[in-house]
Amino acid sequence: DYHFNIKPEDMVEEGYHRYSYSISKFPGKMPTIRLRDFSRGHRAGITTVDLKFRNGDTMAEMFDIIGTPAEQYLDTAVQKVEQDVHACDVRWSRGTRLFLDYSPAIETVDDVALLFPEFIKDSGVNKEKNSIKKQSMDVHYWQSSYRGSLEDGMN
Repeated sequence: DYHFNIKPEDMVEEGYHRYSYSISKFPGKMPTIRLRDFSRGHRAGITTVDLKFRNGDTMAEMFDIIGTPAEQYLDTAVQKVEQDVHACDVRWSRGTRLFLDYSPAIETVDDVALLFPEFIKDSGVNKEKNSIKKQSMDVHYWQSSYRGSLEDGMN
């Protein structure tokens, strides 16, 4: 029985602009490249870039997908395999998140290769046959978030 004693006044409002991209003619499980520019809250001035693969059937299958960031981002990147549980389905996903102090242009395969070079090299994607497509989800989000540690880790 877990009790989270976080009150509304403990929360901070965050705002960010989110862009999502896909790669045309991708051979295999299609990743989403998601960029968030934070303008308000704890992460104001930070940009996160996610390379996310969804719809995996097993955890092991998702570990096999390459998503390593460029060497200069290895120390601060977060890489994870997780089970996404939603009301409509359950699936495994693999993601890598970069934390940047600038908002990179994501317009070409070369732009993605600067962030995730092994993924581009190993997937067979190249600028002659593939292009980056901005998806229609170009939206602003406002959310309340809590940042801190709970007293004993859970309660």
